[in-house]
This record gives sequence, C-alpha cells and structure tokens, in this order.
Amino acid sequence: MIAKKVSMRSQQKSSMGGLIDYLTGEQDREGLVGYMTDDQGKDHRVGEVTVTNCHATNADWAAAEMRAVQAMNKRAVSDKTYHMIVSFREGEELCQDRLRNIEDRLCSALGFAGHQRISVVHHDTDNLHMHIAINKIHPRTFRLHEPYYDHRTRSKVCAELEVEFDLQRDNHAPLKNCAEANAANMTARTGLGSLLAWIKQTCQNDLEQAATWEAFNAVLLSNGLQIKQRANGFVFVAGDGTMCKASSVSRQLSMPSLLSRLGPQLAPDPHPAPKDESQAEIAPPQPTRSYQRAPAGFKVDTTALYAAYQAEQANARSLKARGRAEAAAVKNRRIEEAKRKAKLKRAAVKLVGNGLAAKIAYATIRVTLKAEINRAVQDYANERKTIQARHPLQTWQDWLKARTHDRTAQAAFRSSGRVSARDKPRAGQERGDDEQEMSR
Repeated sequence: MIAKKVSMRSQQKSSMGGLIDYLTGEQDREGLVGYMTDDQGKDHRVGEVTVTNCHATNADWAAAEMRAVQAMNKRAVSDKTYHMIVSFREGEELCQDRLRNIEDRLCSALGFAGHQRISVVHHDTDNLHMHIAINKIHPRTFRLHEPYYDHRTRSKVCAELEVEFDLQRDNHAPLKNCAEANAANMTARTGLGSLLAWIKQTCQNDLEQAATWEAFNAVLLSNGLQIKQRANGFVFVAGDGTMCKASSVSRQLSMPSLLSRLGPQLAPDPHPAPKDESQAEIAPPQPTRSYQRAPAGFKVDTTALYAAYQAEQANARSLKARGRAEAAAVKNRRIEEAKRKAKLKRAAVKLVGNGLAAKIAYATIRVTLKAEINRAVQDYANERKTIQARHPLQTWQDWLKARTHDRTAQAAFRSSGRVSARDKPRAGQERGDDEQEMSR
C-alpha cells in the first residue's frame, strides 16, 4: 500500500472542480475533479465516489462548495488543493468500508480531519487505487493547512494500516531525499539529466574526500564547477549557470559540514600584492569534464536529435521575442496616437472657453482616451497569447513524442522507457510502417 501526494505544476490543473470532473467521468470540464471522475471511455473505471465534510452530497456541487471556501482565503498564494493517491498491490480488493477507514486515518494523520474532501476509487489499472482531493482551506477558519513532512506521516500510517488490514507489505523507507526525488521526477518528465545526478555520479566521492579547501576547489575546477554561498548554505554552480544545493548532493557537503571539516572558507585578499611585470601570467587549468544539460537514460544516440531540438527551440524563442517586440511597438504607437489626438482636442476646446460645455468636452476626451489606451493594452495582451500559441516551447520529451513522422525520434522516445501504454504502437503497426517505407 502506497500513499503519494501528486504535485501540481499549475493552478489550473489543481483546480478543485476540474479534478472532480475528471475523476467522476465528466470529460467536458477541466482540472483536478474532472480528472478524478472521468471514465475516459473505459468500463467500470470509476468506482465509489465519497464526499466528506460538505453540505452537498453530489461531487459537482461539492466541488463548487469547496471552490467557494477556497475563495474566502485571499492571502494564500500556494496551491489550495491537496491531491493524494492511495494505491494497493495487484490483486488486493478492499470493500468500501475499509477504503473509507483508510481514507479517514490518512486524512486525520495529515491534519485534514475537518477539511472538505472528495474521494474516488479507480479500477482502470491492475492496482486498485483511490484519488483523494482535499481542500487545504478549513471550512470554518478559512486558514490554509500545509502538512509538515507529510511523506513521513503517510509512510508511517501506511505501515500501520498494512498490519491492521493484513495487506501486502511495501518498503516505506525513502530511498532518496526530497531533492533527489525532485531531480529524478524532472529527468523523467523532460528526459534531460540533472546537475545533482551528474555531481553524484562523477565527483561526489572526490569532494567528500578532499582534506583542504585547495584540494576541494581543485576537484571543482577539474569538473567545471564553482561553489558559492547562497542564503544560509552553499550551492554548486555549473558553467551554464545551473545550480543545485550542496547539501542535496550529500550532507557531508553542507555548509556546516564543510566548514567543520575544512575550516573557515578563505576570502579573497582585498589588497593583493602587485604582480611583478617580469612574472608570466599563468593561465588557470581547464576543466577535464563539465556538466552539459543533455538527454539522459536513452538507449540510442540522440546527439543529432537533441541538436535539432535545441535549434528549433532557439528559433521559436527568437520568433517569439520578435513578435512580442513588434506587438509592443504597435501598442505604443496606438497609445501615442491616442494621446496626440486627445491633446489636439483639448487645445480646440480651450479656444472655445471654460464654461460647462468645456468641462463636459474635457470629460468626454478623458473617457475616450482611457478607452483607447485600454483597448490597445488588451489587443497587445491578446496578441501575446497568439504569439505564445504560435511558437510554443516544448520539453525534450514532449518534442520527441510529437515527432510522429520521424522514426528515429520515436525510437529514441520508446528507448527512454518513459512511453506509456497508450503511446506504444499497436501490434503489427511498426512492421506495417517498415513494409510501407520499403515499398516506396
């Protein structure tokens, strides 16, 4: 049994109404609730739908009620929805009473006992699993609750429930820290290797074994890295500006550990001795290797494909920047023209006099000018959206997936092991494509 929090990358995806819609089967709506309630054309995908701590009993009305409660909190800027998935081992089937008991125990342990929530059971995979959408905003105090170290709480409660309900045991001890898990998730989503993983693979041991700051800096230099203080800790900086926390690589590389092991970090001399003109300038040694943001985990050579991807993305950025600059120039010209016309109209009114009619004319000019400026600004905003849609930026993984006409790209995408079942070709499709290509 595993309970996992699903991190949302945008406020739209975590919207309460959309999640419930998906989970309960309404495909025409967006967001988290929509995701939970959507059958997606599969028979018996959605099981029991349970609403807790809401006046409404229907999932749609409960989602609307939860959105209204979330709107009462004006200060919170973080995500207001907690999306959790509880998954069971293959073959395990639990009755609704046990599933409800498990849901109550997990939510209470996380501090959400009095919070509104909607849970939906899914049967679309070999593993029975349950989605729980929880409103982080309390329905009476309207305060946001964010569980502290919630992964530890979930692991502890899952271990207890496995014993209580005689479920198959899962290993709940974390194999990676939070930073490593985030880096692994990013690599899985984008297909590009992270700086943290690269340091752990190439030079972590050498950094941990360095006995002096000179030896430590020599290891950094040979790997094209720098160490800088940021806030209350150290960060490693690669040549392209990519950074990661030193303590995320290893606790032995945290700021307190390094200062304790290597002594105080030597600051550069503010008044260095003048150099002897006869002394030759010694160039610093060049790094023997350095971090490159490149594809990771592929079983085929993706060098040419990644170069094409970078060129295409650079071209999209250039076209996007050019389009935005042209749109901004048009907006500024329209605003200046509107101001010029308003100035001429005021000058004409000034010649007439300062009576009531002049005041009315001035007010009309002011309203007209404001309307024209707002219209120019709104048109500029719409044009920016059009430019963004015309030249979208894609992740490396999405770019590979979208190139369905390129067999090399599709082979690379499948070799990464990140392709889902719905993306895999049907039986005989690859062979048919090959035969069709040969017939040409």
